[in-house]
Amino acid sequence: MEFVIEAENLSKTYKTEGKKILALDNLNLKIEKGQIFGFIGPNGAGKTTSIKLFLGLIHPTSGTVKVLGKPAGSPEAMEKIGYLSEIAYYYKFLEAKNLLRYYASLKSLSKEEADKRIDLNLKLVGLYDRRNEKLKGYSKGMLQRFGIALALLGNPELLILDEPTSGLDPIGRKEVKDIIKRLRSKGISIFLSSHNLSEVERLCDSIGIINKGKMISNKKISEFLSYDKNVYTMTIQDKEDKIAKLFKEKNIKIEQTENLHLKTTLPSNDIPEIFKLVSDNGGVVVNTIPGYGDLEEIFFELVAPKEDKEDKKDKDKKDKEDKKDKEDKKDKEDKKDKEDKKDKEDKKDKENKKDKEDKKDKEDKKDKEDKKKKKNKKVKAKEN
Repeated sequence: MEFVIEAENLSKTYKTEGKKILALDNLNLKIEKGQIFGFIGPNGAGKTTSIKLFLGLIHPTSGTVKVLGKPAGSPEAMEKIGYLSEIAYYYKFLEAKNLLRYYASLKSLSKEEADKRIDLNLKLVGLYDRRNEKLKGYSKGMLQRFGIALALLGNPELLILDEPTSGLDPIGRKEVKDIIKRLRSKGISIFLSSHNLSEVERLCDSIGIINKGKMISNKKISEFLSYDKNVYTMTIQDKEDKIAKLFKEKNIKIEQTENLHLKTTLPSNDIPEIFKLVSDNGGVVVNTIPGYGDLEEIFFELVAPKEDKEDKKDKDKKDKEDKKDKEDKKDKEDKKDKEDKKDKEDKKDKENKKDKEDKKDKEDKKDKEDKKKKKNKKVKAKEN
C-alpha cells in the first residue's frame, strides 16, 4: 500500500515570549494514495502547523514526516505537491492566463508546455472562457478556482487544500466541490483541511480529527458514520408545505428540503406517530431507511470540553421539557377552546329556548286579548 503522507511521532514546539507552546504532540498519520483525506479540528488544534510541516515550511521539533515517500520539504517531494492556502493573494492587474504563465516560468516549463497545462487546468476549473480577464474582476469563488488551477500547474500527485470553500456562496461551494471530485477521479490524492463538517462528510474517504495537537481519531468515513439501528432517515413528499410547518411546531428537525420533499432523521420509536401525522395532513412517506451517525455529533463528542457536553445535555433536556410544556399548553388550550365552544353553544341554546318561550307567551297573550275583545264585542251587541 502506497502512502502520500507518513508522519511518525511528529511534534512541534514554538517559543514565544519566553514560553514553550506545544502545537503538535506526537502526530502519527498515514494517508493512502488516491484518497480524499479530511483533516478537521477546532481553531488552534494544530491543523495549520501540520500543513506547514508537510510542505517543509517549518521543521519539526522531533519526529519525521515523508511526503510521497520523500522527506517533507525536499525538492523531490515539493515538485509533486500542489497547495492552495486558506487566504491567497494574487496580482489582480494581470489576466488569469498571463499570471499563470508567470508562475509556470518559475517551474521552468517551456512556453508550449506551460500554455498546454494552463488551458487544460482553466478548462477543468471552468475559467477557460474568462482566461483573458484581469483577476480584479473575479469573484471570490472564481479566485478560489483560479487558485486550484495554479496549484495544478506542476501536475501534482498530492493536492493540499486549506479551507477551499471558505467564504463562498452555495454556488461557489458546489463548483469547488465538483472540481475536487473530478481531481480525485483523475487519481490525484487530496488532503482537505476544513471547518465545514458536512462538506468533509460528503467528499472524504477518510477523516482525521485533531485536538490540542493530538490526533484523537483517524478512520474511514464508513467507520465514523457506522449504522445505527435505532435511527432512521425519512423522506417525505410535502406538496402543500403543511408537513414542514407541523414539524417546526413540534420541534422536529428538518435536515433538507428540496423539490417539494423534506428529509428528517428520527428515533425508530417515533416512526408510527410521524407516519400518521404525515398521512393525516396530505403528505406521503417516500422512503424510510436506517440512519447513520452524524459527523457533527461525533466531532462534538470527541472534541468538546466536558462542560460543553454537559451544557448540551442540559439544553437537550430543557428542549424536551419545553416541547412537553408546549404540548401540555396546547392540550389545555384545545380543552379550554372546546369547553368555551360548548358553553357558547349551551348559552345559545338557552337563548333560543327563551326566545321561543317569549314568542309563545306573546302569542298566547295576544290570543287571550283577541278572545277578550271578541267577547266584549258580543256583549255590547246583545246590549244594543
